[in-house]
Amino acid sequence: MYEHTNIVEREDLLLPCSIKYYDYIVEHVTNVKKAWEWFQLIAQEELNRDTCSILDYETSNHDKSKFHYKEFHGYRQWFYPQDKLATLSEDIFLKAWRTHVLLNDHHWEHWVVISGGKPVPLEMENTALIHMLLDWEAMSMNFGDTVEEFYSKKGDSMLLHPTTRKEVERLIAAYFQRGK
Repeated sequence: MYEHTNIVEREDLLLPCSIKYYDYIVEHVTNVKKAWEWFQLIAQEELNRDTCSILDYETSNHDKSKFHYKEFHGYRQWFYPQDKLATLSEDIFLKAWRTHVLLNDHHWEHWVVISGGKPVPLEMENTALIHMLLDWEAMSMNFGDTVEEFYSKKGDSMLLHPTTRKEVERLIAAYFQRGK
């Protein structure tokens, strides 16, 4: 269980909506760890000792930043509002999302920079790329789709470096198709 002292205000954690969001994060992190255990079993040829060591650490600390007030409140109010009639602040959510992406390199958006006023995708590090796919696998456990289905819906809108896109598609075809 994550410690939340001095990270999320204790009063906020008493709200039922905050408890639901907290539980969701814990479940998601558990699913990322399950996805990592599964991937290690089926994709041994993709992994070396350094990659495993990094991903052991990364998956054990997956989305830990979501417990920080800069992220927790923005996400909680967007996905688990206290009052269904409350006005949701997209600005608060987008700031929380931006903070999350900057702190977590397993999101493809982390690898996009602005150069000459235009977004430019950088090649993702291999461990971040695998971690991203594990995150998608964990999300699929919650939402009932597959990594392949998610990528087929969203992949074209992702600003990925060509080498990264090729590797994402190779790994999805090799390990994340239904029935594999």
